[in-house]
Amino acid sequence: MAEVIFNEMYKNHHAESRGLHTRHGDRIEANALRVLKREYGFDENRIAEQVTYSDINEADIVIAMTEAHKRELSGLYGMDNVRTLKELAGSKGDIIDPYGMDEFVYRRVFSEIRELLERIRLFREE
Repeated sequence: MAEVIFNEMYKNHHAESRGLHTRHGDRIEANALRVLKREYGFDENRIAEQVTYSDINEADIVIAMTEAHKRELSGLYGMDNVRTLKELAGSKGDIIDPYGMDEFVYRRVFSEIRELLERIRLFREE
């Protein structure tokens, strides 16, 4: 969801979503797709992709949803361009992973991600 929200908000930048523990062939969870369709008309059911060294190396910044993911990415690839979304927004803590939860939880997480992205000045055109 974060990729779609980011790309809708910041048209002059581009985000791509990757997973740390993704199975090849996994698709966007149905509740996430419903929320994205309602909010943005998004209905592209993409296949999940596993994060790679080149993804991290080629990115200006890598945004993780949790501190644990940040530590794992930094440890695996030895890069210093990994931050959490809350860290970039001047906050602390993790964004819960709603996988397998009901649509209400997905809507709550969607709203939290959108609110945090709105607070990040790094991507705004001044």
